[in-house]
Amino acid sequence: MRRGAACGIRGALWLSTMACSSATTGGALPVDAGAEVTGPAACTAKSRCTGTTSGGGECVTTLDVTLVDPGGKAIAGVPVFACGTNLCTEPTATDATGHAALAPCVTIANPALKVFDDPTWAPFAAGLLGPGPSFVIPKVTVAPLPAQGSLLANGSNASAGVTLAVPGAVKFDLEHAMASSQAFRAAAVTPAWFAGTALDPGPPGLQVAWALAPLNTTLSPPGKLTVPNTAAWPAGAQVDVFLDGTDTTTATPVAPWGAWGPIGSGHVSADGLSVSTDDGSGNGLPEVGLVGLRLH
Repeated sequence: MRRGAACGIRGALWLSTMACSSATTGGALPVDAGAEVTGPAACTAKSRCTGTTSGGGECVTTLDVTLVDPGGKAIAGVPVFACGTNLCTEPTATDATGHAALAPCVTIANPALKVFDDPTWAPFAAGLLGPGPSFVIPKVTVAPLPAQGSLLANGSNASAGVTLAVPGAVKFDLEHAMASSQAFRAAAVTPAWFAGTALDPGPPGLQVAWALAPLNTTLSPPGKLTVPNTAAWPAGAQVDVFLDGTDTTTATPVAPWGAWGPIGSGHVSADGLSVSTDDGSGNGLPEVGLVGLRLH
């Protein structure tokens, strides 16, 4: 089982993708027993859902997705999940063509695609758009994270031209219990990668995004994030800052699951070279993840 797989729950029930077999007749859904899933089975009348919605959730029968790197090359071996605020499927790794097929056949509250292979590839959760119950994402680009990084800690942290000043405590989540996964890493993400993919593309006007790791690490108080001004915004310009929601462990998460939530404002530096989050209450980076910016 791949690293991170057993911790893919983030507070929700972790289900085996074998839950859509005809053996599922109701009651508690089976949890993972280490079974390998070689391909999606068909949803049957005995499945937990067969295309209808119930209980405020949405039936997700199948999810097909293909992952590529920024150069368009297929990415193999990356675990993907169909997740919501109530449950998360067992991960299915992409094959040699970058394709993964899941058939959970269960009702998921706020269904989203979760890609998690931190610290190798940029992790994120993006809400599934459209009516379902089958979802097809022909291609989504995933950014590689730097191979090396320094332990995320109090003080100044830097990676790929991005700095994160941490004034207080750093709390890693259970998915990053090993020191080898606790290094600060940053990678540029193009917001347009999500456009037209049947995934939540983020707020209108989002122009710049950075994927940060280790995912879901909390900073108390929030850290000050500084990124290169790749959008060439004018010196002194105000920007809005958003965070992709990947946490289901708290009743009031920083950002809603699978969607982008505002986390304050920022400004372009006087020399026009960088953009930093503003100081003061309601600003800064409270949780490490995928961060997006747009001109205010």
